[in-house]
Amino acid sequence: AGAHGSMDSTAEVGNVSTELLPANAARRYAHIFNNTPNAIFIQYSATAALNQGVKLNPGNYFVLSGGDLWLGSINAIALIPNQLIDILEAI
Repeated sequence: AGAHGSMDSTAEVGNVSTELLPANAARRYAHIFNNTPNAIFIQYSATAALNQGVKLNPGNYFVLSGGDLWLGSINAIALIPNQLIDILEAI
């Protein structure tokens, strides 16, 4: 058993695809919270595009755990620049 821990951070999402989390084979859980006044769009392992992938509305969160756990990269995009998204990843 390796070391376990978590990373709590923010990422700035704008109108260009941004990597929220890099691929991580040790990922056990991830939580992405959209505390901005605008929707963002999340895409697995690909360049994020508006109106594609998972739409995360303001005040909503996206959880990756158990059978829904994704170990690849996670990218996001927003219509409005400078959206700060909260991220928690446990390994």
